[in-house]
Amino acid sequence: MLVKRLKKILPYMLLFFIVFVGFIFRLKGIQDNHSFWADEAYTSSIARDFIAGKIGFGEAAKAAMYQPLNIFIITFSFSIFGFTEFAARLPSVLFGTAGIFFAFLLGRRLSNIWGGLLGSFLMAFSQLNLANSTQAKPYIAIQALSLLICFLLSNLNNKRISLHLPAAIGLLASFMNTIGVLIFIPYIVIIIASHKQTIKSLLKSYWLIPLFTAFLFLFFLERHFIIRMLTYSPSGNFLFPFNHLTYLKALLFKQYFFFVFFAFASFIFLIKKQRAYSIGILFYILFYLYFWTFKHYTHNIRYLVPLFGLFFVLFSVFWAKVGERLKNFLPIKSGFNFQWLIPFFIIVVFAISQHKIVLKPMNYYSPNTDFYGDVQIADYKTVFKRIGEELSKYKTIVIFNDVGDAQRWYLKKQAHAYFIKGFGNNEPIKNDVDGIITYKTLGQFLAEKSKYPKGLLIVEDWDSFLPEDIKQYAKKNMKREFRVENLPQAKNDPWPLAVYSWGMD
Repeated sequence: MLVKRLKKILPYMLLFFIVFVGFIFRLKGIQDNHSFWADEAYTSSIARDFIAGKIGFGEAAKAAMYQPLNIFIITFSFSIFGFTEFAARLPSVLFGTAGIFFAFLLGRRLSNIWGGLLGSFLMAFSQLNLANSTQAKPYIAIQALSLLICFLLSNLNNKRISLHLPAAIGLLASFMNTIGVLIFIPYIVIIIASHKQTIKSLLKSYWLIPLFTAFLFLFFLERHFIIRMLTYSPSGNFLFPFNHLTYLKALLFKQYFFFVFFAFASFIFLIKKQRAYSIGILFYILFYLYFWTFKHYTHNIRYLVPLFGLFFVLFSVFWAKVGERLKNFLPIKSGFNFQWLIPFFIIVVFAISQHKIVLKPMNYYSPNTDFYGDVQIADYKTVFKRIGEELSKYKTIVIFNDVGDAQRWYLKKQAHAYFIKGFGNNEPIKNDVDGIITYKTLGQFLAEKSKYPKGLLIVEDWDSFLPEDIKQYAKKNMKREFRVENLPQAKNDPWPLAVYSWGMD
C-alpha cells in the first residue's frame, strides 16, 4: 500500500523539485543587479517615472505602446521592492517559474505525467529560458501564458473550462507585447473546427462585451505597430517584405534541430485523437515562423521565445508517446510500466551532454548563446556611474548620445541631442518619448557641438545606431575619457562603450 502511494506521489514530488530549483536558478541570475541593456532600461524608466509622478497614466500608456502590461507589472514590482534591476526583472523570474508548471500541465494532458515532467525539466533548465527569465522583458511571460492557453484549449470539452478563459488570458499576453496576439490563431481555429455548436452561444454571452472592449483598447494602444507589421510591403512585396530565412535555418536546423524535429513529429500521435487541436497548434506554429521570418523587421531570437516553450513540450510529448508504446516491443510482462523509461533516459542524456541545458546556477545567463548579438549587453551601469562622477566637476556640460534609453535610467541628466543613422532620410526629427531632437549626419553633429563649450559623446563601439563617420571623427579629433569593454559577468561577449569629450582639458 505504501509503495503504491509513493509511486503515485513521486512524480509530483519531482515536479515540485524541478519548479523550485528552476526558480532558484532564475533568482540567482538577477541577484547582483547587473546592468540593464537598452530595452530593459527603457521600460524600467517609464515605470519609475510613472511611480514618481513625472508622467501620468496616459503618458505611460503611450510610451509603453506595444507592451503596456509589461511596464505596469514592472511598476507594481518597483512599488514593493524599490527602483532596482532586481525588482524590474523579478516578474520575469516569476513568469518563467510559472511556465515550468504550465509546461507540465500541457505535457501531461497531451501525453502522460512523464511527458509533463520531461517538458517541465526542459523549461526549467533551458539556457534560452533562463536567459529570458532574467531580463525585464515580456517574452517569457508570453511563453508562460501561451502554454496555459494551449492547455486550456486542449480541455475545452471540460464544461468547467469556459471558452472565454483562454480568450481573456490571450488578451493579457497581447498586452504584454503585440506578438501575444498570435495566440488567438489556435483559439479561433480550434473553436471553429471542433466547437461550431458553441459559437452562437459564445457570441451571445455577456462576457463578449468586456473582452471585445479590451481588444479594442489593445488595438487603440498598438494600432500603429500592428498596422505597420501587417501591411508593410516595400516595393509592393506584401507577403515577404523581409527575409530572415538564413537565421531561421541556423536556429531551427542547427541550434535546435533535435528539439524542433521531434516537436513536429509529435503530431503523428496527436492528430489521430485530437485532430482539431493539432491543426490549430500546427497552424499557429507555422504562421508564427512565417511572421518572424518574412513579416517582422528583425530576426532577434527573443521574439521566438514564446514558440520555444511549445517546442519543448511537444518534444516531450513525442518521447512520452514513444515510451507508452515501448512495452509492445519488449519481451517483458505487460504489467510493467515503461512510460517513465524513455523520458527518464532523455533527461539523463541532457544532463550528461548539457545540450542547450544549464545545470549549474549562475549569476548571469547570456542571451547571446544561440545568436551572437541578439542583445547588446554593454555595461551602461558602469559607464553612467563614471559620467555622473565627472559631471560633479563641471557646472555646464552637455551629453550627446545615439539612443537615450540607458541614460534615462542611470543618469539624472538627459542627453541634449541624439545622433542615429538616417537610412536615406537625414532630416532631424523629434523623439516621440522625450522630445529630444535626433540628428543623422556628421555635419549636423558638428553644428550642434559648436553650440556648447564642453560636452561628452557616448560611443557604442559596435555597429550601433551612431553613424560611423561621427564615431571616426570622435576617435581622431576628441579626447577619449575612458572605455568600458564588457559586462563583468560576460567577459567573453564584449560590447565596448567609449566616452569622448571636448572642451574639458
